[in-house]
Amino acid sequence: MSTLDREAVELFLQEASENLQYLREYVSVLQDVEPRREDLERLYISAHTLSGTSASYGFPDSLKLPANSRTSFNTR
Repeated sequence: MSTLDREAVELFLQEASENLQYLREYVSVLQDVEPRREDLERLYISAHTLSGTSASYGFPDSLKLPANSRTSFNTR
């Protein structure tokens, strides 16, 4: 693996870790009677970002995550 590839993978892993951490911390928002829209939007953005970058690294099943989360979060 080239240095450039290694750096790209390290960046992906760092960003994926941050997005997963955010998803873990704020998934409890979904249990609120009336979650704040900005929290739901941030959850959706994190899921979409994680999905897109994962797919670009060869994990195409991750593309299902934003579609499923849009239904769950009821955002557009």
